[in-house]
Amino acid sequence: MPKILLNDGIDALAAEALISSGFDIDTKHYDGDDLLKQVATVDALTVRSATKVTKEVIDAAKILKIIVRGGVGVDNIDVAYAESKGVIVRNTPAASSTSVAECALGLMFAIARAISAANTSMKAGEWDKKSFSKGIELKARRSASSGWAASARDSPRRPAAWACMSSWATTSSPTR
Repeated sequence: MPKILLNDGIDALAAEALISSGFDIDTKHYDGDDLLKQVATVDALTVRSATKVTKEVIDAAKILKIIVRGGVGVDNIDVAYAESKGVIVRNTPAASSTSVAECALGLMFAIARAISAANTSMKAGEWDKKSFSKGIELKARRSASSGWAASARDSPRRPAAWACMSSWATTSSPTR
């Protein structure tokens, strides 16, 4: 039975799915020497941003076949070294796209309505209603999103519900 070290945690439903699919999983978080000991016994390692997968970690992994980064980048994994040792490295670039797109839109609302300034004013015991009623409406406005990431492509789809015209453009190609 293949063993997976889910070093930076995993959703309970995903863990159950792995177990029911026949995988032996370890969801504890290990650091330092403990990580080196644990990684020696696993077929797969999943990390998020907390774990750094260095040459030392990769060298300690005797039977490791794949490292998966739950998230967009792989900057916390020595990809070239892992691949030179025959270890496959993958990530999940679209995993947080909806969250990032929604956060970007939330920030768009916050800017349009001066929410941060209004919040600060309220906390100071003030309320200049006229100042904060001068925000702009997003309806029929044009928004733009630039970038290659899935969140940049997803953001323009959301304002359509408010009759806001959107566009997306990229200026570079993805590296992974």
